[in-house]
Amino acid sequence: MRFQAVTLCIGTLFAGLIVGCQSDTEIRKEIVSFPDRQKLRTRVAIVQDADFAWFFRLSGPLEDVGKHAATFDVMVKSLNFVEDEDRPLKWDEPKGWRKEPAFGERYAGYRIDAEPKELEVSVTRLPREKFHLLTNVNRWQKQLELPTAEREADLIEQGVVKKDIVGKSIVTWVDLAGHGSHLVSKPPDPRVAGNQKMLMPMVQAKKEAGSPFKTVVPKGWIKKAPNQFAVEAYQIRDGDMLADITISNVGGEISDNINRWRTQVGLKSLKGEELIQTVIKLEIPDQPCRYVDIANAQWQDATKNRILGVVIPRKDGRHWFIKMTGSIEFIGEHKNDFETYVQSFRLKR
Repeated sequence: MRFQAVTLCIGTLFAGLIVGCQSDTEIRKEIVSFPDRQKLRTRVAIVQDADFAWFFRLSGPLEDVGKHAATFDVMVKSLNFVEDEDRPLKWDEPKGWRKEPAFGERYAGYRIDAEPKELEVSVTRLPREKFHLLTNVNRWQKQLELPTAEREADLIEQGVVKKDIVGKSIVTWVDLAGHGSHLVSKPPDPRVAGNQKMLMPMVQAKKEAGSPFKTVVPKGWIKKAPNQFAVEAYQIRDGDMLADITISNVGGEISDNINRWRTQVGLKSLKGEELIQTVIKLEIPDQPCRYVDIANAQWQDATKNRILGVVIPRKDGRHWFIKMTGSIEFIGEHKNDFETYVQSFRLKR
């Protein structure tokens, strides 16, 4: 009987605990809403040249993107590579799209009226050696809350990626639909557009077969195949850091070209004495030249916020440009080599 009493006591206590747990852990259901979350679509066209991978991107609410996708495709199919160092890629601009100035990594941009938020179309470029299709598509998939693909072949099989020929170029089309919040970036500073409008268009000279100079190339510089504008090109690498050096010949006013470099790192154009004061003395035997060191620590692209540029006038009215582009710190480490390289220039006899 004693055993039964103890058992009954424990059973009663256990039952009480269960009742207590039931009252303390009452299950409640709540509906959590995300008012900004909606169906989104991203359509991207990618085309490559010798140096860059170019991205044309239209993104926004699914239905809005659908309304403008055909116009976007027509714009992409009109693209054409031309011999212009600053604007090597051109296309037909759609009517009604508001054009924005280039800034940061954005080569061009447009705004499309829509409610409640406008749509954005961006054109950006990435050095070709850094381009990896799967990596980019995976990033867009994550933005749309989609599972990421493991192979490029999967993207093609799923119809996410398709290839087409436009003119002489192969275009890779990427089309994704998912969910998320439609975000619109802040328009760029209008002063950037004002600065760029001040510049006269650069006159591209006929490309010549090589440089007329004999030079001493610093150790560690890697020779590259020049693009359609440069006659020689080099690159310096150290891990993720790099700087590009080019030699090209163009026409136009020297001041316009120097100011063009300034706008490429987000600085305003200068005139007269202000511009003259930015020129540094650099002596090259038998070669008059102008040398500038242009940097902007506040520029949005920290990998290209400094330019060293040397201008050597030619007798035919054109000029030789020797240009190094990279980050402030990395160029600072290689500035002496650049100056030594330029000072080694001798005309071939």
